[in-house]
Amino acid sequence: MLKFNQFLDESYLDSNHAPLYHKTDTFALESIIDSDTLNTGIYDNPYGNKEVKMISLTRNKKLDMSNYRMTLNTIISLDKNLLKNSYEIIPYDFFIHSHKEIFPKWDINRKENFEYEEIVLENITNLHKYLLEIEIIGDFVQINTIYNKLQDYKNKFNIKIKINNELL
Repeated sequence: MLKFNQFLDESYLDSNHAPLYHKTDTFALESIIDSDTLNTGIYDNPYGNKEVKMISLTRNKKLDMSNYRMTLNTIISLDKNLLKNSYEIIPYDFFIHSHKEIFPKWDINRKENFEYEEIVLENITNLHKYLLEIEIIGDFVQINTIYNKLQDYKNKFNIKIKINNELL
């Protein structure tokens, strides 16, 4: 049986038809489009009483990640409804699981930001089936190195790709 706060997380996820977003950089994007797979991260993250590799997703496209260790200039938009038919999408709060925060997201005493995070604990294969859009903002040097691959991926799977707010 679900606890009340789990019910709130789950019912929100089930009732919301908005996309989920994965933020990454153009170097990782090259590997993603080459394999048509979104892989779990290389770092272990706290989950319950264990450490696991996961794919981190957010419901907030504009989530500020400027304090992150690298420039995340690419947003991969995923169709949550299609994704949940093949993968378990789990509501997640990194700060709670890592014990950096003791207050849940609805508590006014919370000190850490709420990331609107969801996770998947396995690789997402045949990624094109779930993709709504790939949006890249920023460094032209990085973009130019994978431009042809982006064009091929777009044409092969009919994926919407935007570079600096312009359709590819």
